[in-house]
Amino acid sequence: MESTDNIIISKTTNPDTPEMKKVKNIENRQFKIWPNALVWGMQAGFWMGAYLILLQVLGGAEIVALKFLKYIILLGVLGWALSKYRKINRTASFFQNGIYLGACTTLITAVTLVLVDFVVTIILPEYSFSKFNLEVNSPMDFFATSGAIFFEILVFGMIITFIFLQYLKRNSNMENK
Repeated sequence: MESTDNIIISKTTNPDTPEMKKVKNIENRQFKIWPNALVWGMQAGFWMGAYLILLQVLGGAEIVALKFLKYIILLGVLGWALSKYRKINRTASFFQNGIYLGACTTLITAVTLVLVDFVVTIILPEYSFSKFNLEVNSPMDFFATSGAIFFEILVFGMIITFIFLQYLKRNSNMENK
């Protein structure tokens, strides 16, 4: 009786079975932070730019509260990216690497939005993004508005990242109990 039990156990735990090879592939899968942050940051920047252009076209650019709604896009992208990363990385390095992922994604988002603003300013200057009721009429105005938008995105992105990391860390601690 023992010999058949040993055979069954050895067949199911054999590392050469196709099932175990699939498990090894899942374990060896690496999450590359920089390429993912590049893709997610560009998407967030383009969507935020499209939202601001739409706001300019529809005439709602004077309403400050509507301009701040662009951060819902950043909130969604960062939340999705960090939760996806949390599913792959269950180690203690999650928090540190999550901050790096959030910072890279936020930085790429800010750069992409400034580039979108630059293209819009060149092609259709009447739809360029305004900030602090400053319209873009000269290169210095462009740098002032784009710089303000850039740093605003960096600050909000890092705040959003930190909030999501705290939430994801707390939820994983509750799952481990």
